[in-house]
Amino acid sequence: MVPFTTVPFIIGNNFLQYDYAQFSDELVFNLDTRLARITAGLVHFQEDVDQGALNYFFKPLPGFVFPGDPTWRPAHVAVESDAAYGQAEFHVTDKVDLVAGYRVTRDKKNGNSTVPGFPPQFSNTATNPSYLGGVNYKPTEEILIYGKFAQGYVSGGSTFGLPYGTETAKSWEAGLKSEWFQRRLRANLALYTVRYDDLQFHTSGTAIGYPQLQSAILNAGAAQARGFELEASAVPINGLTLTAGLGYTDFKFLSVLPVVGTLDTFLPYDRPKWTANLAAQYDTRPLFDEAYLSFRLDATFRSQALQIPDAPASLRNALTTQAYSIVNGRLALADLPVAGHKADVALWVKNLTNDDHMAFISNLGFVYPTNFELARTYGIDLSFKW
Repeated sequence: MVPFTTVPFIIGNNFLQYDYAQFSDELVFNLDTRLARITAGLVHFQEDVDQGALNYFFKPLPGFVFPGDPTWRPAHVAVESDAAYGQAEFHVTDKVDLVAGYRVTRDKKNGNSTVPGFPPQFSNTATNPSYLGGVNYKPTEEILIYGKFAQGYVSGGSTFGLPYGTETAKSWEAGLKSEWFQRRLRANLALYTVRYDDLQFHTSGTAIGYPQLQSAILNAGAAQARGFELEASAVPINGLTLTAGLGYTDFKFLSVLPVVGTLDTFLPYDRPKWTANLAAQYDTRPLFDEAYLSFRLDATFRSQALQIPDAPASLRNALTTQAYSIVNGRLALADLPVAGHKADVALWVKNLTNDDHMAFISNLGFVYPTNFELARTYGIDLSFKW
């Protein structure tokens, strides 16, 4: 019995064995002319996995019964993916390029499962197109303005022989890439919107009629994401590099199947609206030979985010990670000459402010295990280059 309860339990040993083989190959053709730059190719990928579990169980129930001989349950999974693609960049004028690309991929997954209560054989074959179209405009050599549309996908598969289908995404993006002041300042901006269909949800086995599964995957809805990303780097003086990044994402579900929930109860999760990063690094001139000192300080920021999508309304605040920042630092003596080679000695610290926020929350159905940010850590690194 579980201590201090009347609940029986089982002691078990589980030994896993894998035999894994993978092969991939690609054939690429390139053509670059005054009018266009063309790339085309063929891709082949395959993998075979044989795996098995050897289980020993001991039940401390009345009689202390061993449940028979150990069981060996081998399973086999085979994956093949073949694709053909082509992309062309047409030079319409000295400042305008039109871009078009297309790829067709055939994915095939099949195998067998020996877990009782699940389909003994499974097979999933699908052919999916991916394509893009866009325009690039360069008013000067230092500025690029672009816009593009693209469609991509995430292939389907199976969980214990239970199939799920392909997830697709269609996106629009427009942006600017630029360099200023003789490349001492670089600034990039991207605006985007994405529509996801046939979303692959990780959910409980109960949702697909297999309550013995703790988790499963099924296609159960559609969603939309809109936002922007801003990146900048500057070299105000020789040796000093400043970098910064800011991102915003507005994500929302457009539909979900009833087995998952409703739009009121199944909410976006682990998707902070705001993320940011800052860093400053200063490298001195050589102190002796080519050795120099390097100072670096960086910080990341992440706004609050719900961690459990179907959390009860009364627990949503408790199951939301709050906004936090992490600061790291590093001091290094780099490129030290050692026996004809070079070495680096570095002192570093992570989580300088010793922030102890909740970083991740998971759901076991009756309890919510929580991971916290690692406490302040520090150390010294010694590395050699040869």
